[in-house]
Amino acid sequence: MTPVSEAQTEAEEEPEPEADDEEKTGLADGDIVLVDFEAWTDEENLFDTTRRDVADEAGWDVEDDELAPMPVLLGAGRIVPGFEEALMEATVGEEETVDVPPTKAFGLHDSDRVRTFPRRDFEKEEIDPQPGTRVEVNGQSGLVVQATASRVRVDFNHPFAGRTLSYDFKIVEKITDPEAKVEAFIGLDYDAEKAKTFEVTLEDDTATVTVPEEASFDPQWFMAKHQLGHDIFDHTNLEEIRFVDTVTRDQMDEHDHGHGHHHGPSATAPQSAATGAFES
Repeated sequence: MTPVSEAQTEAEEEPEPEADDEEKTGLADGDIVLVDFEAWTDEENLFDTTRRDVADEAGWDVEDDELAPMPVLLGAGRIVPGFEEALMEATVGEEETVDVPPTKAFGLHDSDRVRTFPRRDFEKEEIDPQPGTRVEVNGQSGLVVQATASRVRVDFNHPFAGRTLSYDFKIVEKITDPEAKVEAFIGLDYDAEKAKTFEVTLEDDTATVTVPEEASFDPQWFMAKHQLGHDIFDHTNLEEIRFVDTVTRDQMDEHDHGHGHHHGPSATAPQSAATGAFES
């Protein structure tokens, strides 16, 4: 019998190295995918979805074209961590389900974030602190959980803190076409529905984005454009982005008239009735 060398024996005994996530699923950090999903709390309450039939069944009031698969930039940390992990391990085109524990969602409920305030402080701000009312105190959003004649308890935890969340989802598409990537990033950084009204063309290493009239007057678009530039340069080989934003005199006049625009500073600066600044 021919002897087996020690090297041969070791090679046979060594386990096969596990494939990394990209080899197993074809997905990796930096990929952008379109995701169709529905998200539920552990009390079986729907809190987010891209599916029209699910929204209708839950009694949501949505427009016909308001819901559509959501663009997600994998590895960017912009969605619930446990859901993002599930997407990284998912197979494109397959319906899947994941239960996300609080530690990978919105965290455990922290009793230190439930604080008590004098009721008179709310009354000074003309706020009626009824249980179930969401209020903003010193820039923090919270929920009134108890109110007496003299004291008010406010919970500043995230509404889903301590809850397990369930996602039913399908990755509809992994986007690889450069032009489609730019369009998806507009949906991701600005608005998925409004992104359909933009026109994107590519020539060599330059993208030209024609901005629709609606976005031209939208402050949200001005804020989104900076992040959009970062995302496009970080995740494509493009070297230049040209934003074509055309506004006519008639459009400007119509916008100003419709929004009551006037020149000069505002005479008053009203605040939300549910906003206050005081100490516990």
